[in-house]
Amino acid sequence: MGEEFKFDNLQFSMLQELANIGAGNAITSLSKLIGKEIGMDISNVQILSFNDTSTALGGADMPVAAVIVNISSDDIKGMVMFIIEIEKALPLVGILMNKDINELDEIGKSALNEIGNILISSYTGALSTLFNSEIEITVPTLVIDMAGSILSIPATEFARVSDNALFIESIFNTNEKGISGYFILIPDNNSFKFMFQKLGLKV
Repeated sequence: MGEEFKFDNLQFSMLQELANIGAGNAITSLSKLIGKEIGMDISNVQILSFNDTSTALGGADMPVAAVIVNISSDDIKGMVMFIIEIEKALPLVGILMNKDINELDEIGKSALNEIGNILISSYTGALSTLFNSEIEITVPTLVIDMAGSILSIPATEFARVSDNALFIESIFNTNEKGISGYFILIPDNNSFKFMFQKLGLKV
């Protein structure tokens, strides 16, 4: 299993700042795509184990949609996910398509994949700038399943090198009720160490 990290208040402040930078970039890009202003607030930033991440998403049986990419640079490697509950994905996609959505058809899935791609690209762009490390991402893949099944993907791939995830809950502020979505960064342990060392913090 990966090494367990303990984070103090200063380190969490740094994580919160990283989340805010990524959110600022993301909301600008998303507003341009949708063609109208949309707000986004960071409501929760945590470092969680894979098991606790499933719980934070509402439980292993929660139906969710996930846009997944692998990331890599000379210094940072891992996986990034944008995850949203299916029932909350529908109004978000509806805003993009400017109509009510009752189910995710192929067009809706494509729209959700693009939303996830924009959000992930914005957050990884913030990572690249903050850590001066050019991060490449793979083509995004949309997966619709139970939260537990989706989180088994990184658990299987990274079990030997990491068991930690950076969990960022974002609230999209629209004319609808606030819509929660989740950005999850799963770097290997060497990447965790690199990021915090660049921030002048010890892990």
